[in-house]
Amino acid sequence: MSKFKSATYATIKDADGELASISESAFNKLTEDATKANTEPPEALRRQTFLIHEAESIDDILLLCPNELVAVDLFNRGASLKQLNEIRALMESDAADFQVVEGSYDLKDVISRVTERKKMSPMDKVLKALGGLSDEERQAIISKLVGAQTASA
Repeated sequence: MSKFKSATYATIKDADGELASISESAFNKLTEDATKANTEPPEALRRQTFLIHEAESIDDILLLCPNELVAVDLFNRGASLKQLNEIRALMESDAADFQVVEGSYDLKDVISRVTERKKMSPMDKVLKALGGLSDEERQAIISKLVGAQTASA
């Protein structure tokens, strides 16, 4: 059975007056920053929650996308992205980790390779959430967090 998740987006006008679609969390951050800076917050011209569908099996793919040509195109896009990520990883790796081969390097095995999605550590999540702060403000918060963690250990 396929699954779905919801995502909310807002439409605002950017600095150039052009319409821009941003996530709800990005909109909330802009609003919070404007409130702190005592400036005009962005206006949400539209706000909408969307259901995003995902397949959990091969059968789900054809249920969600009965047009086989479109289903194959979607597969090929995902497979291409996975192979392009592998190319980047190989080409940016240390020389000891990857050696150039004669002819073409076949990436077929990359398509079926199980890869784990990068999961952010709690600290990385905090740092991302604090992205709008100055380095000094981030360092002060990190010091407090580390101090609290040390005190509770």
